[in-house]
Amino acid sequence: GEAAPTVHPSYNILVNTGRSSCRGNSKKGKTPSLPSINIQNIPRGLSVREIFIPRPGYSFVAVDYAALEPCCVAQSMLNIFGWSKLADLLNSGSEPVDIHSIFGAKIAGFKEGRDVSYEEFIGAKKREDKKTLYYRTLAKPIVNGVPGGMGVKTIAATIKKDSGVSCSLDEAALLIGMFKKLCPE
Repeated sequence: GEAAPTVHPSYNILVNTGRSSCRGNSKKGKTPSLPSINIQNIPRGLSVREIFIPRPGYSFVAVDYAALEPCCVAQSMLNIFGWSKLADLLNSGSEPVDIHSIFGAKIAGFKEGRDVSYEEFIGAKKREDKKTLYYRTLAKPIVNGVPGGMGVKTIAATIKKDSGVSCSLDEAALLIGMFKKLCPE
């Protein structure tokens, strides 16, 4: 039979946001290939094992480091300045904390006009409360993107892409300001 398409992604080690990026295939024309796949961002609900099959004798290893970007930023701030509010937040619990939920709770509190504690937010997240998951989804592009230099327009577009909900430039600016107040570095 015909050989299965082979994916040979192309990576950019560092882009303007401070993250790596992946696009298409680096070996077009040399083997049957897929036109373009970003294997760093497989759509939610799909697993690498469901989409790709390793060649005989090879295995896939999927690694997802919890809050890798914020942890790297926090450590860099500690190394450069000797302090980091982000590091303080990440290290604030006896168990690992979820920085996206910490900021999600701040957003929830602002939107609902009341204090929402991290503990309350995490409890609702575990119950898969849709509103809580939504606030966490709003928090992620800000927590991951603002330290890398994402601006208001990109944050608004990313929130729209990730949550399907429109975010005005004023709302994006407000959320960015809230994060910068929480983590001024």
